[in-house]
Amino acid sequence: MYSFLRTSLILVLMLAGKAPLEAATMLSLSQTSNNGSATNRVRTQISKDLAGLYQLSDINSTNIIQPYTDFDSLYSLAEAAQDELATLTQQIALMSQTSAVIPAIKSVERAQAKIANKHDGAVEKITDLARSSIIAKNSQELISAFELLEQETDIVQIKNRFNNPKQNGYRDINLLVRLPKTQMVVEVQLHLDRIEAIKNGPEHDNYVKIQQISHTAKQQQREISEIEAFKVTQLKEESTNLYQVAWQQQLMTELRTSFKQMA
Repeated sequence: MYSFLRTSLILVLMLAGKAPLEAATMLSLSQTSNNGSATNRVRTQISKDLAGLYQLSDINSTNIIQPYTDFDSLYSLAEAAQDELATLTQQIALMSQTSAVIPAIKSVERAQAKIANKHDGAVEKITDLARSSIIAKNSQELISAFELLEQETDIVQIKNRFNNPKQNGYRDINLLVRLPKTQMVVEVQLHLDRIEAIKNGPEHDNYVKIQQISHTAKQQQREISEIEAFKVTQLKEESTNLYQVAWQQQLMTELRTSFKQMA
């Protein structure tokens, strides 16, 4: 019953114009026992519902360091780390009834380019040589996966894009975790399937089209034309609309789930 009321109330608050984090905070502050005192709920725990997504606070760190400063040594470790991460991700997916996506490690060329361009040549600062994704159908599954990951690794950074979506409406939870065996920091992304399908489908296609427009203008040594700029705007708006529709559908799915749990 409480899960249903919590999810219903956060939907009402969001439809009333409250920011997601504000709505979740109001719910958290209003959670009291029958005698008016605060409940014994541990503050570091998060509820396995829509409100729980917004209770997960960001953790930002500017001093995340890998075990090696030498590229060859770190890249060799990344291969072992990817195997460790793949096993862990697949186990978590099985236990949380989610899906695991295990890509190959970042290529040598892309890794070296990122180290040079983003990290000023500091090899030990690259954190996504090894990576994986977990795709959930709903907030309950997503939070279950997060909690299992938290039990098995040291989470050193959290970017909760449900609290702070990207400008186009994209949402996920992006994590950097230190693995227990290799002690390497790796990237894990937690997705909702509706959002992930857009990211790797039509939104990616639109991104490619935008890049092609920019590349053509650059090759021809000219500015983007008015018509091309209009096309870019259209493509970006299309992606934003897709994410907005998907998120509204997800909110309704969460509400229906709460109804089923109440029945």
